[in-house]
Amino acid sequence: MGSDPIYSLSRITARFDNHQMLDKEIARLARDQIRLEIAEQNAQLRAEIGRIRAEMSARGVLHSGMTLHKVAQACADAARDRGQLTWKTLSRFVTTAGVLYDEELGDDLKAVVDEFLPPTLEDLKGYPKQEAEYLNNQNAVAELERMVEDARSSILAKTKNEIDLFAISLKTRPAVAPERSEMADRDSLTKLFTRGMFDNQFAKDLAEAAKSKRPLSLIFMDIDRFKAINDAYGHQVGDAVLVGAAQCIEGVAAGKGSTYRYGGEEIVIVLPNHDVQETIAVAERARRCLESTRLNDLAVTASFGVSTFPEHGRSAKEIIEAADKAMYDAKNRGRNLVCVFGEPAPQSTKGREPERKAPTPEVLTEKQRNELRETYFRGGTIRCPRDGAILTVSESTPVALVPITTLLVMCKMCGLVERI
Repeated sequence: MGSDPIYSLSRITARFDNHQMLDKEIARLARDQIRLEIAEQNAQLRAEIGRIRAEMSARGVLHSGMTLHKVAQACADAARDRGQLTWKTLSRFVTTAGVLYDEELGDDLKAVVDEFLPPTLEDLKGYPKQEAEYLNNQNAVAELERMVEDARSSILAKTKNEIDLFAISLKTRPAVAPERSEMADRDSLTKLFTRGMFDNQFAKDLAEAAKSKRPLSLIFMDIDRFKAINDAYGHQVGDAVLVGAAQCIEGVAAGKGSTYRYGGEEIVIVLPNHDVQETIAVAERARRCLESTRLNDLAVTASFGVSTFPEHGRSAKEIIEAADKAMYDAKNRGRNLVCVFGEPAPQSTKGREPERKAPTPEVLTEKQRNELRETYFRGGTIRCPRDGAILTVSESTPVALVPITTLLVMCKMCGLVERI
């Protein structure tokens, strides 16, 4: 068996589509997703260690065993989290791929987990080791590394037990291979998922949302004046515009939900665990992406309709009709808009508001700065105080006796850029 996770994932993928298709691209994407989530976890760990150092420095005990212990504990927690996120991502992949049971399935899955949670685990064990070396306390290295190793061993055993249970659950199911590959569920032009795939998957997403009592949102998008583009420039240009729009929309939705070609120039985004305001933010980013991108050297806009379970309906039919109605409201109110189902039209005396404009970036208040830092260093997601968009964060730690982590925050919605 190869040591590369792609090898194991490819063997798993080869079991569907009548055991004949070896989809290396899907395997690569799964591996990349695991690596991406580990990278995000490592960024959170570095922030947590910076917070620990700052806290210990403020208490006057930076150069102490207490700091060493806290850093080691943070790394041990990160090892447990890594095992959980690796299996969570991997199980999502194999479930989506529609794998079939065979005797090697469990071993293949365990090989992938082993690859991402190796005994060395240098990126996690290195932090307490560095702390001990900095404090010239080599006697503590073995004990601190053991804390991380115990956490790794514990989560590894738990994860492998879950894999065994997963494999057994597959064994008890009827061994019927899917009749078609994923490509059959992709639109041949845009490469988005098809309407048939949407009809099937949205019902499942809605059932899961109802079971977990979490929101599920829908965005309907329709390219403005698309018929006029076809009539003026021909259908080849129209197809090129549709493909470009699909790529733009799918790029915005990546990592948040799934994108489908619903029909003609209509595109649908399904966003699990997104409330109304979060969905508006996604739709507005998609609208701006189209507005600012020339497709086949043409200026193109689109109208967007938003609906959310359970606020706007409890059945698939109700949610779909609500998003569709909101989209046509956006068309009727002047196009190039994001509308939410049921929201009133602007008063005619106030004129048309062409978009949900984000406020002009200003300097954050001291309270906002402190709240953002506190949320970030606690491992939470930080959002722009003005438009609610998730902020992009980069860290900068000056070389000094007492390192203080500086955060550079950026908002793609309103353009805010500030160091806190």
